[in-house]
Amino acid sequence: MKRNRILIADVTIDFCSEVDIDLQAISSVYRHHLIEDDGKPAMYKVDFLDSDKKFQVPDDMKIEWEGGAVCTINPARVYGSRKDGSINVLVSDEVLVEHRPSERHTICRIYVEHKKKLFGFTRKSSVRPMTFDAIYIITQMVLSVFGKYALHGCCVSKNNAASLFLGSSGVGKSTLSTMLAERGYDFMGDDVVYVGKDENDQYMVYSSLNDVKLYNKLHTKKNQIDIIKTKKVNYCYKSKIKAIFLMSGDFYNKQTQIIRCDTDNLYATLIRASNNALMQYDKNNWLQLYYELSQLPSYVMVFGNKKYFDPSIIENPNA
Repeated sequence: MKRNRILIADVTIDFCSEVDIDLQAISSVYRHHLIEDDGKPAMYKVDFLDSDKKFQVPDDMKIEWEGGAVCTINPARVYGSRKDGSINVLVSDEVLVEHRPSERHTICRIYVEHKKKLFGFTRKSSVRPMTFDAIYIITQMVLSVFGKYALHGCCVSKNNAASLFLGSSGVGKSTLSTMLAERGYDFMGDDVVYVGKDENDQYMVYSSLNDVKLYNKLHTKKNQIDIIKTKKVNYCYKSKIKAIFLMSGDFYNKQTQIIRCDTDNLYATLIRASNNALMQYDKNNWLQLYYELSQLPSYVMVFGNKKYFDPSIIENPNA
């Protein structure tokens, strides 16, 4: 099998497949996380395998949870949770993820439909489903094995002090992270980042350097832009957490406002911004980490008109 190796949240993952389009998808999603393969085993292995059958949950098996992972579009169905922590996730009728954390191995089975077309002669063609949602789901489940948990949010860092911004879609997270990156902050992600502890028990944010979704000039739709390449911004792979901001948007107000946030509100927001508990390898550790993060300095941020935004408000939120 061919493979692409990525380094994300201090974890090396080998994505392996015989099909080039799978590896191209990995290279597209994780172009800034690709590393050289030195021939040594990675910390985790993911195999993409073809199947000639669609996947369906058996009638006698109960679906334990249905919903999306962080920043995925299509809902996934989780079933078959076992004592050893292994679970099956049906991403669609065409993609089944078999997650085996105790073996440090995940298998992504892809249903490939073979069709016959008649153009004077019989010719076979294959229809292969897109695996982007599966890639994100797999990565998030794999990193949970190592105590690194996905959050729907954006993050920037300055002098190894990260500001983490959480909020629903449309409040301006992508705009804010791009603006701050253009003004000298290290970019760490605009849609999904990972949180956990390092070897020194420090609370850390780990980057996911994917394309940023920004509105075009006509403000009619969002385009995916690699701001690291196109805007030449600085970036980093991990940073200590300095503060957490819960964002909402009030773009008719000129000024951005920041007030202190209570811990209960932050804890609830962290849970909502993360994966469902069934997709975490160690649920107790997941909950404990978020409880501890909720004790960090936190603020409610009402993001105003970007034309009047002053980044110093991020550096001195108590001012």
